Amino acid sequence: MRRVEHIRRPLKVGEWLLVPCITRIERVDKTEDELWLDHSPDAHSVVHEYCPIVNLPHDDIESGQKEKHYHIDDRFDRVGDWEIRLPIQKLTYKALQVKRTEILSRTSVGLIKHSRLDHECLKRNRCPHKGYDLSQVQEVNGRKLCPLHGLEMRKYKGQWYVELDQFGDQRAR
Repeated sequence: MRRVEHIRRPLKVGEWLLVPCITRIERVDKTEDELWLDHSPDAHSVVHEYCPIVNLPHDDIESGQKEKHYHIDDRFDRVGDWEIRLPIQKLTYKALQVKRTEILSRTSVGLIKHSRLDHECLKRNRCPHKGYDLSQVQEVNGRKLCPLHGLEMRKYKGQWYVELDQFGDQRAR
């Protein structure tokens, strides 16, 4: 089975991939009713929760977020209620099935409007903001949208460009 970050094409719903996940394992005390019904000598149950992430830890220092962080990869199901905080104790790979082809929980592009963009990244099919590999992003009507921060790129005469008006100003290319 292949790791999701090694795939260089849009993902397909239903396929299985190894996905980086933050995992949490907790021992939870059983209630008296659970102990009575269970008949097991163990007074605890184990709760195993996981959250798939995009394995690209980064900061957004230009917008005031100095701490490194991950983004949740909601193309896959997660178990548990998650708010990702660093430092991450354990990152593991879990076999998960693709549920949707697009990451829906992206951060607003307005939060990165002061960021320096490396336009050379576009030639390598990477987002000019933090270098996310865009090969898994489906092109729709000559446009791609980075799933991390919502940065929009458009294709013009075979080359990719950043949509300038998404920042509400005219940034130099």
